[in-house]
Amino acid sequence: MAVRILWSLEEAAILLDALIQTRDGKIDRNTAVADVSENLRKRAIEKGLDIDEIYRNTNGISLKMSSLEYIFTNGLHGLNNPSKVFQEIVDLYRNNRTEYDKLLKKVKGIPTEISVEEQFAQWFSSKVSPRQLSELYMVFSDVDAFCIEKNILKKRLLDTTDRAVVKAVLDTVNSSKLFRFKYKKSINKIRSAVKYYYDFIKELPADKPVSASKSKPEPVVEPKPPVENQQASDKAQAPVREPDLIVDFTAPCNLSYTKPISVSYFGETISVANWTQAYVQAVKFLFDDYPHIFAGFLNKSIHDQGCIDFADDNGLKQMYAAKKIDENFYLETNHSATDIASRISKILDLCNVDYENLEIRYTKKEGSAAIPEEKHTPQSESRGTTNSAERVKFIEWMKTVGIADTTISGYLSAIKQCTKALNDYGITEVALLEITDTDALIQYRDELLTRSEFKKINEQQHNRFRAALNKLIDYRTGGDPIKLPVVPQTSKTVQNGIPKIAVPSFSSSSSAVVDPENERFDTILREDFSEGLLPNALRLDKFRMLYEDEFGAEPTQDDDLLISKLKNAGSFIDGRIYPKQDSKQSNLLAEILTEVINTLNDGARCVYLACVMERWQQELANQLSVYNVGTLRSLLSSQNVPGLFITDYVLKATSQLVYCEENIVAVMKESHSGMSYDEIKAKLWYIPIERIAQILVAKPEIVNVDAETYFYAPNFPATPVELQHLKMCMKSELAAKGYLVAQDIANIIHEKCHAIAINTSHYKDWAYRNILKYIFRDDFEFSGAVVSEKGKSIEMWQVFRNYCRDHERLTLDELNTLKGELGVSIYWGTVLTEMVRINENELVRRDLVHFDIDATDKVLTELCPGDYIALKDINLFLHFPAVEYPWNKFMLESYLQVSKAFKLYHVSYTINGVFGVMVRSNSRFEDYRAVVVDMLANSKEWNNAKQALELIVDKGYQARKRWTNFEQVAQEANLLREKIETERM
Repeated sequence: MAVRILWSLEEAAILLDALIQTRDGKIDRNTAVADVSENLRKRAIEKGLDIDEIYRNTNGISLKMSSLEYIFTNGLHGLNNPSKVFQEIVDLYRNNRTEYDKLLKKVKGIPTEISVEEQFAQWFSSKVSPRQLSELYMVFSDVDAFCIEKNILKKRLLDTTDRAVVKAVLDTVNSSKLFRFKYKKSINKIRSAVKYYYDFIKELPADKPVSASKSKPEPVVEPKPPVENQQASDKAQAPVREPDLIVDFTAPCNLSYTKPISVSYFGETISVANWTQAYVQAVKFLFDDYPHIFAGFLNKSIHDQGCIDFADDNGLKQMYAAKKIDENFYLETNHSATDIASRISKILDLCNVDYENLEIRYTKKEGSAAIPEEKHTPQSESRGTTNSAERVKFIEWMKTVGIADTTISGYLSAIKQCTKALNDYGITEVALLEITDTDALIQYRDELLTRSEFKKINEQQHNRFRAALNKLIDYRTGGDPIKLPVVPQTSKTVQNGIPKIAVPSFSSSSSAVVDPENERFDTILREDFSEGLLPNALRLDKFRMLYEDEFGAEPTQDDDLLISKLKNAGSFIDGRIYPKQDSKQSNLLAEILTEVINTLNDGARCVYLACVMERWQQELANQLSVYNVGTLRSLLSSQNVPGLFITDYVLKATSQLVYCEENIVAVMKESHSGMSYDEIKAKLWYIPIERIAQILVAKPEIVNVDAETYFYAPNFPATPVELQHLKMCMKSELAAKGYLVAQDIANIIHEKCHAIAINTSHYKDWAYRNILKYIFRDDFEFSGAVVSEKGKSIEMWQVFRNYCRDHERLTLDELNTLKGELGVSIYWGTVLTEMVRINENELVRRDLVHFDIDATDKVLTELCPGDYIALKDINLFLHFPAVEYPWNKFMLESYLQVSKAFKLYHVSYTINGVFGVMVRSNSRFEDYRAVVVDMLANSKEWNNAKQALELIVDKGYQARKRWTNFEQVAQEANLLREKIETERM
C-alpha cells in the first residue's frame, strides 16, 4: 500500500489555477479535474513515489477542488472541509500575487528570470538587518543622480552589471571630494551600500544571465568551527591542541597567554593570528553596520577618559598603534588581550548588538596551561591605594587651577603611558603618581625624553607627554593651588548656579591710523600679509623689502623694535600679526560674541568653539582670515569679555566644569515625539553632532525609534493605568509563548491597549520594544530583540529551537518571517537540529520523520567508494529506504545529522541549495579544510589559487568563491600534490 502523501503548496497552486480557470469559463470543470489529476500523478512518479490508483485520482481531485473553492469564495460555494495548505495558497494569491505567480511558473516549468535589482535585494537582505536594509537602500538614488550627471553611469546603478562600471562608481563615492561634500551627511551609508552592491556583482557569474535560480544563498548565522592551519604532513606529529575557548563578553576574563583563532559575526568567520587582528576584524564588522555609533566617539575614548579609541586623520597623531578601519577612520590597538575583550564588550553594548552574534574563539598558548593570577600582597594593596589617593588629589588640584576636564583626562592618560615607558626601559617600576620627590620626577622626565624613540613619539603628539610630566612636577612643587569659587553640585538643572554674562557694548574700530608709520605698516600688512605675519627673521626681512619697495625707505633693522611697532600698528593674535580690524570685521566679532553670550544666558552650559567655527566659517575666512579653531580662540580671547571663560574647546560662563549632556537631555524631555539628528542639531547648534550622538547612545532613557531618530522614553504617551494593563498583557503572552519579540509587543498594543495604540499609531515595532526596554526595565529581561521573564534571559538560538518545537511543519516563508521579527539571520544549525528539511521550502519536525539509519548508511556506503563524496554527486535516491517524504539532497543533508557512518563537512547551511561533503566518520579527515586540501591535491584541474577556489565551487563543496587566506590552502594542497606525484614515480 502506498504511503499517504500530504498536499504540498505547489500542488495546491496547480489546483487553484485550475479552479480559477473553471470559474472564468476558460475550461469546464471535468476537464480541469482530469488535467490536474494527470498532472499530479505524473509529478509523483517523476519523484520516485510509489503510488496506487487512488492517489490524486479524479474523485479525490474533485472533492479537493470543492474544498478549495469554499475557501476561495469565503464560504459561498464548495464544501466546508478546511485545509491549512489550501488556506495558505489562497492567502498567497490574494496578498502576494508576485510570489504566487512565481510559484505557479515554477510548477509549470516556466523560466522565472528576475531582475538584477530583485536578486540584489534578496542577497542584500541576508547581509544586513531590515532597518539597515531600508536605510542603505534609499541612498542609491543619490548615487544615480550624481553618477549619471557625471557620465559615470548610463543608467541606474541597480540596473548595471558591468563590474568595471560599478567599480568606477565605488571609486567615485570613496575619492570624489565633490561627492563627499554634496552628500557629507550620508557619505558612510552611501559607501557601505555601493560596496555591498560591488561585492554582489563580483559574485555574479560573468557568462550567465541573471535568473531566479542564481540568487545568492543566505549566510548562516551560527559560526563554523575554526579551521586548522597546519600542513597535512605535520598532522601525525602535531600535539593535541587544547579545545577552543570562546570569549565571554558578559564578565571580565584574563586572556593573558592566549591566542585568538577566529572572529565570527552573524555567521561570517575570519581567521586571525593575534589579538590585534581580532580587535581590528571585530571593529570592522561592527563599523560596517553601525558607522553612526562610531562617529559619536571619533577622537574620543569609549570610556570617557584615557587615550582615544577611534580617530580621523586629525587625531591620528595621538595614537600609539593605529590600524586603519575605513577611509579617515583609525583604531587604537595598543591594548592587552584582556583590555581588547573589555573594549569589544563595551562597543557591542554601544551598538546594541547581542554578545552571541560576535564570537571570538581562542586557545591557550603552548606551555601556558596555568595562567598566573595577579597576587595581591599587602604592599601592592598599599601601593594601589596610594596611587588612587594621589590620583584623586592630582585631579582635584588640576580642577582648582582651571584645567579643562578633557585636558585632565589627557594628562592622566599621558602619565600612565610614561609610567609604562619607564618600566619598559628599565628606568623605574614605581608609578609616577607615587613619586613625591620633585628632583626624581625631573630626572625621570629628562631621562625619558632623551630616548630617541620616545622623543619622536612625543614630538608627533605635540609634546603631550612633556606637558603632562611638567604639570605633575608643577603639582609637586606648586604648594597650595589658587582657590576658586566652586559651583554647588546639589542639583544639575540647566541654569543652577551659572552666572549671567552682560553683553558688552561693542564699538567698531576705525581703520584710519593717526601715526604715519603705523599707517604705512598697516598698508603692507593688509596688502601682503592678510593671513597674518609670523614674526621670524625670514618674514621680517620680507616685510622690510616690501616696505622699502613701496615707500622708498627701510624700517628699523632691530627685529625686536620692528616687531613691537608692528604689534602696535596691527593686532597680535595666535602668534601672528594681523591688520587692525575694520568696522566690518569688528561687527562680525560683535555678532559672534553676542550670539554666544545670549546662548549661554539662555541656559547653554557651554558653546563649543568648533560649532562657532562651523556656523561662521565663511565669514571668518573672508573677513578675518581665520581658518582654524586655534586662531578663533585667540581672536575671541583678545576681546576680553568680562565673565566669559574660554578654554581649549569651549566658551562658558563659569570657570568650573560644565556638562553639556544636561542641555541634550533637556531638549529631548521637551519633545513628545522622536527627534532626528537634524532636529536636535537645529536646537543645539552649539554642541557638535558627534557629542550629541555620544550622549544619546549613553543615556538609557533616550532610545532609538527610527533611522537616526531618538525619543525620551519617559514621554511615552500612556498613563500609569494603561502601562500597568500593558505589562499584565505582556506577562500573559509571555507565559503562553515563553518569549516576546517586537512584533508581539506591537500586536498586544494594537489588539488589547487601544488608547496607547491610538496615540502611537505611527510607531514601528522595534520602537515599542526600545521604549519599553527602559520603562519596564525592572519587570522584564530585554536581551537584544527578545523579551523574557525577569532574571531568565533567553538567547536567540533558544528562540529558534522553541519555535521549531512548537511546529510540526514549517515553511521557508515562516522562518523568514521569524527572522524579520528578530532582526537576525536564520539559525540554521539550531533549526536543522529540530527539523528535517524535506525540500527547498518545507521542514518537518524531526520526531515525525523516521529514518532507517542502518539501511540508509548501507546505501550511502555503496555510493561513497572513498572517504568522502560531494553531496552534489549523490543524485540517485530510488534505492534509499522508504521514509515519510521523498528523498532529495535536502533530506540527505538533514539525515547526516543522525547517520552513524557519515558526517557532513561544509562551510554553512544555505537557503537555496545544499553544499558540502559527506565524509566517513572513521576517516582521517578532521574538518572541511582537510577534505578540501586532499581533493585539490588529487586533482589536476587547477594551477593557481583562483582556479582552485573555482573548482571547489564547481564541485559543490561550497556556494561562494570566498575563503580568507585561501592562498595558504592552495599552497598546502600543491605541496601535497607534489609529494603524491613523487611517490607515484
